Amino acid sequence: MPAPAYRVAVPPPRIFHWSLNVCDCAVGTTTTRALESAAAADGRVAPLAGEATLYIAPGHRFRAVDVLLTNFHLPRSSLLVLVCAFAGRELIVKAYRHAVGAGYRFYSYGDATLVV
Repeated sequence: MPAPAYRVAVPPPRIFHWSLNVCDCAVGTTTTRALESAAAADGRVAPLAGEATLYIAPGHRFRAVDVLLTNFHLPRSSLLVLVCAFAGRELIVKAYRHAVGAGYRFYSYGDATLVV
């Protein structure tokens, strides 16, 4: 499966800078991968176009995204690995247990979770 293509067109860099305590929310895992690919070590996001080939796993230091809105993903998927990298496996397992017990819908057209 080819990597999804993306293009990051950035407004003024101050919007994306950590020191301003601005909440940078990514909507979806592909957006997260694109923003993290375009982020410098200090969190500044530069315009960039390419393929979203960055694999985010536990241990990744997030530079550009500090809030994530995403679906409930399939077990053992790379998307779930990214969410666990973002929020920690223990918290995500707890959230998924709650979601299953409460009858939340999973996958692409299911319910979403906001991870802060």
